[in-house]
Amino acid sequence: MTESSISEGKVLLPSVLSIRDVADVCTQIRESLDTHTRVVLDVPPRASIDLSFLQLMDAARKQAEASGKTFTLARPVDDSVMAVLERAGFLPFDRADDTRFWFHKENLQ
Repeated sequence: MTESSISEGKVLLPSVLSIRDVADVCTQIRESLDTHTRVVLDVPPRASIDLSFLQLMDAARKQAEASGKTFTLARPVDDSVMAVLERAGFLPFDRADDTRFWFHKENLQ
């Protein structure tokens, strides 16, 4: 994946995040979590994502939490990602942590 890279705990992702890319993205996140206490994931605006990406984010958040590390998004997700969250059954969120992670808000209104 030439478009994405790991730098200073920040994982920069390509604009298409699908099942075809999930193994590469997983490796990047794992390497960043192994070497940094805080990892910031930079999802490009208007990224095209699928369910595999949402599942990876959920697993990465749990792994970071279990390791005492911080895993965040560089910015709140946009409407395109929100639509996938909704279609996949992630919304409405049961926990405030989910709303903070995806939308950088305390609760979704």
